[in-house]
Amino acid sequence: NQDAKSYVLVSKLDPEVYSKYVEDTERAHVSGFAFVVISIVHVAGGKISEEDLWRQLKRLGLNETDENHPVLGNNKQALELLVQQRLLVLSGCAAECVFHWQLLFF
Repeated sequence: NQDAKSYVLVSKLDPEVYSKYVEDTERAHVSGFAFVVISIVHVAGGKISEEDLWRQLKRLGLNETDENHPVLGNNKQALELLVQQRLLVLSGCAAECVFHWQLLFF
């Protein structure tokens, strides 16, 4: 379709500054995973049940039970790491766990 539009994010940082302060090839997979999870939670209105989050991640090929993902290792532990890093808040685990995303300022 010739009328279709594409949107692309473009970094305005100098390449040297970007490579020194932003690009981290050792942890890029963790940042990418965090961005995807936070985006899913945000699009869901800022909170999502654990079951629904894993349903969405499964559509991307990430299964909750996969302990040997070639990049993330244990997928469930990778998600728990986001909670430990306070990127996500986990609440209400008596009946159903719910992930909340909130922007924290330090």
